[in-house]
Amino acid sequence: MAILEGSWVKPTVYTLCVLLCLICSVQTTEARRESSKTYLRYYVHENRSGPNATILSAAGPGSGKWGTVLVNDNTVREGESPDSKLIGGATGFGVITTQLGLTGGIMSISKVSFNEASKYNGSTLTLSVTFATLYPPYEAIILGGTGHFRGVRGYGLATPALASPPDYPTKWDIYLSKY
Repeated sequence: MAILEGSWVKPTVYTLCVLLCLICSVQTTEARRESSKTYLRYYVHENRSGPNATILSAAGPGSGKWGTVLVNDNTVREGESPDSKLIGGATGFGVITTQLGLTGGIMSISKVSFNEASKYNGSTLTLSVTFATLYPPYEAIILGGTGHFRGVRGYGLATPALASPPDYPTKWDIYLSKY
């Protein structure tokens, strides 16, 4: 019994308890981070011509030239087909930002809004992306979100899908985590 009564026993037991609590806390935090990750795949459908065009030149020289401002009001669907389930819309604007015109890129800010057909009904994501037409996939920064996506951060990858003019779908893979 004399060993248990030594002056080193209490500090050692205390230290072991603190270490055990810290280990449990780190594991719980990591588990929470893993459970707060979300992956989305959707397709933004852009109609580039005719009376139902969803992207328009709004200002500047036009014709794909440097300085042209574009606005868009596209559909968001579950799949690549223009007949796939409508799950929301994507609105925003872009600017042709280099003297190379469209081949140099369009810097865009967009808001994706999910409708009642989506499990994220009423939620939005806002993102920034430069579409450089020669180098897909294009990387987007997720600037934030509302509803289910409040407090998220992440990135997206956009890849042009098989087009059937005037419909030009883009596949979006979105990777999100809560912070």
